[in-house]
Amino acid sequence: MKTMLTIAALFAASLATPVLAQEPSTVSVGVGYADLDLSADAGVRALDRRIHNAAVTACGIPSSADPRGKRAVNQCREEARERAYSQREVAIALTRRANVTNLAAAQ
Repeated sequence: MKTMLTIAALFAASLATPVLAQEPSTVSVGVGYADLDLSADAGVRALDRRIHNAAVTACGIPSSADPRGKRAVNQCREEARERAYSQREVAIALTRRANVTNLAAAQ
Protein backbone atom coordinates (compact mmCIF):
# COMPACT_ATOMS: atom_id res chain seq x y z
CA MET A 1 0.00 0.00 0.00
CA LYS A 2 1.32 3.44 -0.83
CA THR A 3 2.04 5.57 2.18
CA MET A 4 2.46 8.87 0.41
CA LEU A 5 0.02 11.15 -1.35
CA THR A 6 1.31 13.66 -3.83
CA ILE A 7 -0.09 17.13 -4.15
CA ALA A 8 0.79 18.70 -7.46
CA ALA A 9 0.01 22.32 -8.05
CA LEU A 10 0.45 24.54 -11.06
CA PHE A 11 1.69 27.78 -9.70
CA ALA A 12 3.00 30.80 -11.54
CA ALA A 13 6.29 31.88 -10.01
CA SER A 14 5.46 35.55 -10.21
CA LEU A 15 1.82 36.58 -10.15
CA ALA A 16 2.72 40.25 -10.65
CA THR A 17 3.88 39.80 -14.25
CA PRO A 18 1.45 39.49 -17.17
CA VAL A 19 -0.10 36.05 -17.49
CA LEU A 20 1.04 35.58 -21.09
CA ALA A 21 4.66 36.11 -20.09
CA GLN A 22 4.57 33.40 -17.44
CA GLU A 23 5.28 29.73 -17.69
CA PRO A 24 3.54 27.93 -14.82
CA SER A 25 5.61 25.42 -12.96
CA THR A 26 4.45 22.22 -11.34
CA VAL A 27 5.29 21.81 -7.68
CA SER A 28 4.80 18.44 -6.00
CA VAL A 29 4.66 17.96 -2.26
CA GLY A 30 4.47 14.52 -0.66
CA VAL A 31 2.09 13.85 2.22
CA GLY A 32 2.99 10.85 4.36
CA TYR A 33 0.35 8.92 6.24
CA ALA A 34 2.01 5.64 7.24
CA ASP A 35 1.91 6.75 10.88
CA LEU A 36 -1.83 7.48 10.80
CA ASP A 37 -4.73 5.15 11.53
CA LEU A 38 -7.05 6.01 8.65
CA SER A 39 -9.74 3.72 10.02
CA ALA A 40 -10.25 6.28 12.81
CA ASP A 41 -11.74 9.75 12.40
CA ALA A 42 -8.77 11.32 14.21
CA GLY A 43 -6.37 9.81 11.68
CA VAL A 44 -8.42 11.13 8.76
CA ARG A 45 -8.54 14.61 10.33
CA ALA A 46 -4.75 14.53 10.75
CA LEU A 47 -4.37 13.56 7.09
CA ASP A 48 -6.69 16.40 6.07
CA ARG A 49 -4.49 18.86 8.01
CA ARG A 50 -1.40 17.51 6.25
CA ILE A 51 -3.09 17.86 2.86
CA HIS A 52 -4.06 21.46 3.67
CA ASN A 53 -0.50 22.29 4.79
CA ALA A 54 0.98 20.68 1.68
CA ALA A 55 -1.35 22.73 -0.54
CA VAL A 56 -0.20 25.89 1.24
CA THR A 57 3.43 24.85 0.71
CA ALA A 58 2.90 24.01 -2.96
CA CYS A 59 0.88 27.12 -3.82
CA GLY A 60 2.53 29.70 -1.60
CA ILE A 61 1.25 32.51 0.58
CA PRO A 62 -0.85 35.17 -1.16
CA SER A 63 -0.17 38.86 -0.75
CA SER A 64 -3.08 40.80 0.68
CA ALA A 65 -1.97 43.70 -1.55
CA ASP A 66 -2.61 41.69 -4.72
CA PRO A 67 -6.27 40.56 -5.01
CA ARG A 68 -5.71 38.81 -8.36
CA GLY A 69 -2.71 36.95 -6.98
CA LYS A 70 -4.65 36.03 -3.85
CA ARG A 71 -7.45 34.53 -5.98
CA ALA A 72 -4.89 32.58 -8.02
CA VAL A 73 -3.24 31.17 -4.89
CA ASN A 74 -6.60 30.24 -3.37
CA GLN A 75 -7.63 28.53 -6.62
CA CYS A 76 -4.31 26.69 -6.72
CA ARG A 77 -4.83 25.44 -3.16
CA GLU A 78 -8.39 24.32 -3.89
CA GLU A 79 -7.34 22.40 -7.00
CA ALA A 80 -4.38 20.81 -5.19
CA ARG A 81 -6.63 19.67 -2.34
CA GLU A 82 -9.19 18.25 -4.79
CA ARG A 83 -6.50 16.17 -6.50
CA ALA A 84 -5.17 14.97 -3.16
CA TYR A 85 -8.64 14.07 -1.87
CA SER A 86 -9.12 11.49 -4.61
CA GLN A 87 -5.92 9.78 -3.46
CA ARG A 88 -7.03 10.23 0.17
CA GLU A 89 -10.29 8.39 -0.48
CA VAL A 90 -8.42 5.44 -1.98
CA ALA A 91 -6.04 5.28 0.99
CA ILE A 92 -8.92 5.37 3.48
CA ALA A 93 -10.85 2.69 1.59
CA LEU A 94 -7.81 0.40 1.40
CA THR A 95 -7.11 0.84 5.11
CA ARG A 96 -10.68 0.13 6.11
CA ARG A 97 -10.92 -2.87 3.76
CA ALA A 98 -7.68 -4.27 5.21
CA ASN A 99 -9.10 -3.89 8.73
CA VAL A 100 -12.29 -5.75 7.78
CA THR A 101 -10.25 -8.51 6.11
CA ASN A 102 -8.05 -8.84 9.20
CA LEU A 103 -11.10 -9.05 11.47
CA ALA A 104 -12.70 -11.72 9.27
CA ALA A 105 -9.47 -13.74 9.21
CA ALA A 106 -9.21 -13.57 13.00
CA GLN A 107 -12.65 -15.15 13.49
